[in-house]
Amino acid sequence: MNNLENTIMKINKYCLNKLGKKIGSGNFSEVYLVDKITMQHKNEKFNIDVVEKALKKHFFKPGNFIYKKMHNNELYIHAKNSFATEIIILYFISKYWLEGSNPHLPFMIGFCIKEKNVLSILLEKNGYDIQIKYDTSKYIRNIIGINSNPDNRYSQLITLCDLIKYILCNYDDDKLTYIFPIDNTEPTYIPDLVDEICMFLIYNSYYFWNKMNLSLYDQHDKNIYLYNLKNGRCGNREISKLKHIYYQIDKDIFLKININHFIMKIGDVGHAILNSQKNVHIIGHVENIDNVITHTQIFRENNKFYMYYMLDILQSFPMKIIKETKFYKLFNKHSIYDKMFLNYNKLTSIGIDKTMYDKIPSEQTFLTDAIFDDIKHNKSIDDDENFTIFI
Repeated sequence: MNNLENTIMKINKYCLNKLGKKIGSGNFSEVYLVDKITMQHKNEKFNIDVVEKALKKHFFKPGNFIYKKMHNNELYIHAKNSFATEIIILYFISKYWLEGSNPHLPFMIGFCIKEKNVLSILLEKNGYDIQIKYDTSKYIRNIIGINSNPDNRYSQLITLCDLIKYILCNYDDDKLTYIFPIDNTEPTYIPDLVDEICMFLIYNSYYFWNKMNLSLYDQHDKNIYLYNLKNGRCGNREISKLKHIYYQIDKDIFLKININHFIMKIGDVGHAILNSQKNVHIIGHVENIDNVITHTQIFRENNKFYMYYMLDILQSFPMKIIKETKFYKLFNKHSIYDKMFLNYNKLTSIGIDKTMYDKIPSEQTFLTDAIFDDIKHNKSIDDDENFTIFI
């Protein structure tokens, strides 16, 4: 941890809470643009684009807002209306980004403390600096089947939600393709993109648990970011020329994922649960710790919340697209799609249906299925155009 600790300590001097242009907002935080920062890691300097995630003013209060609770000889550490435990979780994750282990990870550059509370966090910037145009009448016609007058809207292109909204208003209904709004190059087949999204969710759930004993929550489409590969990097490694990512599933099993214009990034980890050591649970922002304790008592292994978010994203698309995806065929093979699609809210932590939950196969069962044989390899490549993520 020493390299990470030294890097964060050196960069903290830049975290002055000088808020720039607001580019996003959540339930209790807002995101602002910050100037590009030059940072150093392992004697190498590089520039990185930065945003500042700040508590909304009415949530900020002076004082230490880390809480502890013992239950059945297990310690639960959490925060409320504070980033205090989220920065601990990001601290663990950032180690792997700095090592160049996984380009899908968020990176915390520093944080600001004011009156014993964490006021804001400096993070690597995601998204594109453009406004995209879309016509909502096309969405109404394509998805709902009703003709309406043209209604042009504009949006940022930062999250997966932004991209899905753009796709649904601009795709070719006959070919099931869309043109990415930046490069305007070859059309992308939308079922392939949906499979890549599902693969991203399930694999990173697998990765976080195996590497860090960390369970992801709250990974809906507004918390999955698009990462612009132009001048992109993962730690000291430049990834601007990236064309493929290899996901290691087992010792001699790798899945080769094509990169189309961008890569996806894990977003908000404020509700993640980190088992940093046996019987110690570090949790992000929590309103009701007893609900979380109940959940962790029921599920002693990696959670399967990726299924909830996969189904949540799948339902964004017309059935005509969904039925062409590999994951739809895979879910049906295990007789889980139709049953869970109608009741997927029962997969959340509040009022969870454990019977339904237990029927979800493991990540490894999904990822090693024969349906992915066309992208399965017994070795990987690691160079300027290929990145391997190891378990």
